[in-house]
Amino acid sequence: MNLDSYQDIFNARGNSYDEAMRLLPQARATEFENLFNFYKPSKQAVVVDIPSGGGYLKQYLPNTVNFKPLETSEVFASYSNSTLCTWDKLPFENSKVDIVTCCAALHHVENKMRILFFDETLRVLKKEGAFICCDVERDSEQDEFLNVFVDKHNPIGHKGNFISASLIDKFPKQFELVSNKLENYTWNLGEDEEVALRYLQLLFGISGATLNLIKNEAEKLLCFRFEEEFKINWQLRYITTIKK
Repeated sequence: MNLDSYQDIFNARGNSYDEAMRLLPQARATEFENLFNFYKPSKQAVVVDIPSGGGYLKQYLPNTVNFKPLETSEVFASYSNSTLCTWDKLPFENSKVDIVTCCAALHHVENKMRILFFDETLRVLKKEGAFICCDVERDSEQDEFLNVFVDKHNPIGHKGNFISASLIDKFPKQFELVSNKLENYTWNLGEDEEVALRYLQLLFGISGATLNLIKNEAEKLLCFRFEEEFKINWQLRYITTIKK
């Protein structure tokens, strides 16, 4: 079974994903911190995160920021008190938002809806506000891990529509490019191997694979190893733009 939309997918497996994030809440810290490598939020910035999952980004922002989590999945929204919305209708008036972030979720959004989302993001951003997104690079080892291994062992499959540098060509012309680059980093999975592998199993919904099978595949594609704690290599393309 393959579910088509982000909403359907995470209504089906949001519980497992959130359990993983609570099991090792700092595992992907660098991934979230990288969002702001090229554009730092001001102290009073209105920061919209869509989709917000369990509100995981909030801990990486200054306490003074006005954080606005949005979700299209009812399951995730129940964890974070996020406002439910659709990708093409964000609940803000024109030019009221300083930053919109979208972290590792666009691969679950079909191309036509992406275009509508980009247009809607432009609408709600202030002049010189930033749209920052990141996702898995097409044809990378992470792509293979997700769209082959996870797809095989997750009961609902995984058919990610991953990105490349050319994603920027789909953005409205009113966005000025600041940065479009691949970032390589690690997920830090703690000192207990079973917990580390259980995290991957829960996060990706790989209920059809044993921990040993997950370990073997993670060693092959993601360099799963122990260096003071268990780690995997990860990589996302980060795109930062400014509204002209």
